[in-house]
Amino acid sequence: MSSPPKRKPFDAELHRLQLELCRLQEWVVLSRQRGVIVLEGRFSGDKDHLLRTLAQCTDPRIFRVTSGSAEDNAAETENHMQPFARYFPAAGEIAMLGESWYRSATVDFVLGLCTHEQHLQFLKACPLAEQLLVDAGVRLVKLWIEVGPEEEERRMTECLADPLRRWQVTPRGLELHRRWYDHSRARDLVFEHTDTRHAPWHIVHMDDVRSGTLNAISHIVSQFPYEPVHRAALKLPARLEARAYDDYRSIAERRTVPDLY
Repeated sequence: MSSPPKRKPFDAELHRLQLELCRLQEWVVLSRQRGVIVLEGRFSGDKDHLLRTLAQCTDPRIFRVTSGSAEDNAAETENHMQPFARYFPAAGEIAMLGESWYRSATVDFVLGLCTHEQHLQFLKACPLAEQLLVDAGVRLVKLWIEVGPEEEERRMTECLADPLRRWQVTPRGLELHRRWYDHSRARDLVFEHTDTRHAPWHIVHMDDVRSGTLNAISHIVSQFPYEPVHRAALKLPARLEARAYDDYRSIAERRTVPDLY
């Protein structure tokens, strides 16, 4: 494994990749493409960091981010994708799911919230449902965010000791840490049944967050056959001075937030 990039080279490469994300965004809008990016993986895999980085330079109306909801219990429905259907993209959009229908076969199954029958049903039905999604013209990118047990333990220990980050460790996350190998077995079963040609899985090793982030973004942009979109340059228009007035004086006596800094 190569050594992690240093700060300046990382920032430069991240900037280059974020420019590619912007170009991809323009192509998606112009060509009316639809995409779904599924991010699953370890509790401490920094999925939220990756989602924030993807969203940092993109239009949230086009690159729509969702982390799902605890109310979306896919294990209680016959169609495991159904609770997430409202997050699917319209034409000219990419939906980034920090939690997806795969929760049924991983987290819910490990925590006993999904029966063996429901688990088996999901593993059989999921490839067929994803085939329908792809056949409908949706580009489906599935990433599994993986970290090693030592790195997860280090991150969770640091979070528990930090009052500003303690909220990031939930009871569910603690139980998944305790059941590490059960989670690994559930992951292996998911790969065995749903790593298909039409919707393959790709693993992102996130022990080093910088390298993992760059690798993930590079892979995502490579999954879309986008081309640069040539648009007319926008120019900042001059203000209508004929409508000018002292617009600062008109608010001078209004209540303001105290200038403490």
